[in-house]
Amino acid sequence: SSRSFIGSSTGLRGQYARTAASFTTTARTLDGSGSGWACAVSPRSVEIDAEKVAKVAIDKAVRCQKPKALAPGRYTVILEPAAVGELLSFLLHALDARSADEGRSFFAKPGGGNRIGEKLFSELITLRSDPTDAATPGAPFSEDGLPQKPRTYIDKGTVSGLWYSRYWAQKQGQEATGRPHVAHLLGGKSSTEDLIRGCKRGVLITRFWYSRWVDPQSMLITGLTRDGVFLVENGQVTAPVNNFRFNESPATLLRNADALSEQTVLTPELGGRLRVPAIRSHEFHLASVSEAV
Repeated sequence: SSRSFIGSSTGLRGQYARTAASFTTTARTLDGSGSGWACAVSPRSVEIDAEKVAKVAIDKAVRCQKPKALAPGRYTVILEPAAVGELLSFLLHALDARSADEGRSFFAKPGGGNRIGEKLFSELITLRSDPTDAATPGAPFSEDGLPQKPRTYIDKGTVSGLWYSRYWAQKQGQEATGRPHVAHLLGGKSSTEDLIRGCKRGVLITRFWYSRWVDPQSMLITGLTRDGVFLVENGQVTAPVNNFRFNESPATLLRNADALSEQTVLTPELGGRLRVPAIRSHEFHLASVSEAV
């Protein structure tokens, strides 16, 4: 549990108490060729089933032993929520109005201004921030004391808002919103099994690791797959495969998405305040093979 306080010389006072629990575990096989990972995050520790999480990690480790070689390239991917959350955390960082207006981010409009009102992603994509929602409980104020109201940043693929600091809002004549502390990428109508069944040939990815910015203006990210990568053929998982380094933008992931799982879960990003579904998307760039397990 934690409690946050805020105060200013002008008389602003606020406090917020929260509880949060997370459990992550990695399992490795005795021969060193298989590694599995799983995680559970909740505002309530009673909802964390450590035994279930451990069983998922162990099952993945056993199933991904002795992976087959798969060449790098552009693939249809099915990203489990942990992988989605990793990429989405970069997109949330890019939703800053100032960096967009100053031409420093993906949401900068060529020639000046930002891309609010443009349809940049699949119609399946709606991203909201609502600290009053029990699914994503959060502080009622931002770090600069601004009230955190329910807001939609992407509405059925269209950019409907960016976040404004107090300073930048005053400079641009906009409402000051503060940086969102929670986010929810709404789910679709499928199960993760449906995402696999609808894939002719692709790669199922558990999570990403060591992800870093490459180019903020295109939102290009690089990182590594870890702890369970599987080949999918004709709607079935057929074999474990090697890890990859990816070079891709979360914008491309969301633009090319054709199915989302109905269920959304909290992931470790934003201190456990980011809720996402699994996603199936196309033309994802798995740029090179990673020899690490």
